[in-house]
Formats: sequence, structure tokens, C-alpha cells
Amino acid sequence: MHPNEEHYRRHRREALEMGGDSLDFHGLDQGKESSIRRYALIADHVGGLEGKVLDLACGTAAMLDTFVDRGVRPELYVGVDGLEDHRPAVEARLGVHGIDGAFIYKPMEIRFEDKPRNGFDAAICTGLLGFWGYHSQRQVKSLYRYMRRSARHGCIMVPRIYAPDQMGDAHVRRWDVTDITDLLGLQPWNVFLLPKEFMVCW
Repeated sequence: MHPNEEHYRRHRREALEMGGDSLDFHGLDQGKESSIRRYALIADHVGGLEGKVLDLACGTAAMLDTFVDRGVRPELYVGVDGLEDHRPAVEARLGVHGIDGAFIYKPMEIRFEDKPRNGFDAAICTGLLGFWGYHSQRQVKSLYRYMRRSARHGCIMVPRIYAPDQMGDAHVRRWDVTDITDLLGLQPWNVFLLPKEFMVCW
């Protein structure tokens, strides 16, 4: 089993035992409160969200709740994730909100870039960069280029160094903001800081 899949399957088992909305947030390192904060930031600052939206590493598509609460309703939502088990939750959420869309399973050993998807208005990646498999500068740039080709607008959440000499923990690499902005050729107004991560958008 892919190391990342094993990690998230363990979190999923724990979340199912906990019940409630744990399935949406328990497996996320930033937790529920920080996740909702990032979803609100995306809803407020990323263009194209009322069109066709591509969500990479979508999980249970919990961000759709925040989008709808803030008056943002995608015309089409396509969520791609490495756990097939998330399909029922994503499809149920689309039905609750009356949003057209689909869930696409992508095994974790296959890169997103190996499955080209174009024609979207916005591409979002909130839970992937910095994790096993997307750790090097080459991988970061490859994902960014793929997302830019997929959609005119978009955003990527990046775990950042928020304590001296901190690079990461068991499975997350943390990045210096300047390293990413220089790597991707971004300007300061493309970056939004959160307590333990930052969002780059275009």
C-alpha cells in the first residue's frame, strides 16, 4: 500500500469511530477550524469558482459547504482523490447542494499530471503539496504547471515553516514562502498567509 494511502486510511478508520463530521476533518493536519478558514479564503479570493471547478485531493469535498454558505456555487465540480472510499461522501454532498459533478478515483502511485484534465475555470489543491510524493521543487513546479494548464484561476495550499528550523514532521515537508514564490515566479499579492500554511493563487 502507498505510504500516503496507509496514513489516510488509518485516519479514516479513526474518523468513522468518532462519528459526526470527523470524516471530513479528522484526517487533515490542520483540523476543522483551520480547514474552514482556508475554505473561506479560497471562496473570497479565487476566481472561477462559480464555473467548472477541479479539486485535486478533494477528500470528502467538505469545502463545498463553505462555498455555498458564502454564496459561491460551482456550475460543475470534479473532485479527484486517492481514496475510492470518499466517493459516497462526495456524491452525497453534491446532491445535498444541488451541484452537478463527479468523483474521480486516482490511485496514489499515479501523479495528477499523468491524467490530463483541461477546460476548467478554477483548479484547487488544498491537501497535497508538502506530502510524500510532492516534496521536491521539481514536483511542486510540475503540479503548478499542470494546474495552470487545467484552469485559468486556481490555488494551492502549501505547509509553511512557522517555527525556527522547522522543515516538517513524519510525512509533511514545510516550505519557506520565498522559496515557493521564487520557484513559481509569483508576486507578493499572489500569497495569503495562514497560521501554519500559505495559499498561492492566480
